[in-house]
Amino acid sequence: MRPALAIVAFSTALAGSTWGQDTRGPTGMYNGGNERVQYARPIRAASLSGTVADITGVPVPGARVQVQAQGQKVLIVDIKAGERGGFRLPQLRRGNYWIGISAYGFDLHVWELHIVRFGGSKKLNARLHVGT
Repeated sequence: MRPALAIVAFSTALAGSTWGQDTRGPTGMYNGGNERVQYARPIRAASLSGTVADITGVPVPGARVQVQAQGQKVLIVDIKAGERGGFRLPQLRRGNYWIGISAYGFDLHVWELHIVRFGGSKKLNARLHVGT
């Protein structure tokens, strides 16, 4: 097995629905765990809210929820989840974004976010893995 394939296989086995690591993702997002970034399936919506918890379902208050337009280096949203781990993104223009969620001691989890006109409101229930 080539080394690049081993990395993808390892991260997929560890995190379930992740894509593995690659270099096309966001830059400069907070990672409270280590340098591992876990990519998940894309989200298509007109607006997004959600909750942040650990893998056992315990809320992670104060988790950082960040949004960056794809191809840009500037964060356009940097908010913290509430006491029960809840968050709501502000209204975003139509386009392609990265949403990253992390907290101290947890890896950065990243989703492609496609804001579309008639995508409805979606809820993301993020489950963070502990960093190593």
